[in-house]
Amino acid sequence: MELALENLNSLFGNLTLSRATDDFVMPFSATDELIGGFTPSYQITEDDKAYKLRFEMPGLSKEDIKVTIEDGNLVIKGEHKEEEGDDTKKYGYYNTSLRLPQDAKLDEIKAEMKHGVLQLTVPKTETSAKDVKEVKIE
Repeated sequence: MELALENLNSLFGNLTLSRATDDFVMPFSATDELIGGFTPSYQITEDDKAYKLRFEMPGLSKEDIKVTIEDGNLVIKGEHKEEEGDDTKKYGYYNTSLRLPQDAKLDEIKAEMKHGVLQLTVPKTETSAKDVKEVKIE
């Protein structure tokens, strides 16, 4: 499991898992686009009721960030503009798209931005216990 997690981290950045199990399945897949050196770190955790995403975006306010759902993808865009004096301007843009898991309740996703941290809660649909039957091998 440790080697698999290292491989996933190299692909998707450092993921934080809320439970240590050997049957880990990656519920999100991500694509990132960044311009101007703006790369927020993020963590994804889950419990029985929801997925929780935490994006560190220092220097940004909720007015600088847009969160949308497009064709089953959670899209997060951030833009940072800063002017210093007459000639100096700083600009940073970030765009990430996360494929939402099938059990996500799209209409109930909540987002909160406080102190440069964007937190999203993605509730899960109620799932019944899996019906598992053993197949006899002859």
